[in-house]
Amino acid sequence: MAKVGPALVQDPLSYYTRAYSYIPRRLVAYRVADGTERPVIDAPDDAYPGTGQLRADQVWREDGTSVVIAGTHLPAQGGAGLAPISVPHLVEYWPESGRWSVIAPLKERSSGAYAVAGERDTFVVVDAGKRRHFTRQGDGTWREDADTSTAVAAGAASSASGPSGSAWPLRIEQALNQPPEVVAVGRRRRRSA
Repeated sequence: MAKVGPALVQDPLSYYTRAYSYIPRRLVAYRVADGTERPVIDAPDDAYPGTGQLRADQVWREDGTSVVIAGTHLPAQGGAGLAPISVPHLVEYWPESGRWSVIAPLKERSSGAYAVAGERDTFVVVDAGKRRHFTRQGDGTWREDADTSTAVAAGAASSASGPSGSAWPLRIEQALNQPPEVVAVGRRRRRSA
């Protein structure tokens, strides 16, 4: 913020600078009952500036008690002045208590995380071009199903055909305060829910 903040103040309409694109994003939970806010994890996530911030990276559990977050860094360990751990992680977060726990590290930036339809407590995260499946165990931990990791081919995501016959890739958009919604994105960023 100290590095790019002055540019935003001097050029608030961004005629000459695009410094806002480089400000890291972090998730914040807002408590509706009393209007308080707190960081979910005191570290930035790994979303690319711009379109990367629109990815589906939160999956709520069916019972609504916790949310799986894909692609966040972890806070620095061992004292002030240390940089956050540089590898992004999958974490589970409980909004009521503010507690979180690590599920697994990622190999690269996450491209998205999705619940698996018809399967309770199972989700898929796209990491390093592959789908990684995770299932919740009886003891509350998550297990990665190694035999289900599959490569994601370019353009092989679910798609539908738009009015002009071009592919409209489908994606699920959801956030901490937004329920899942299937959205198709066409040419010129046209959207259809």
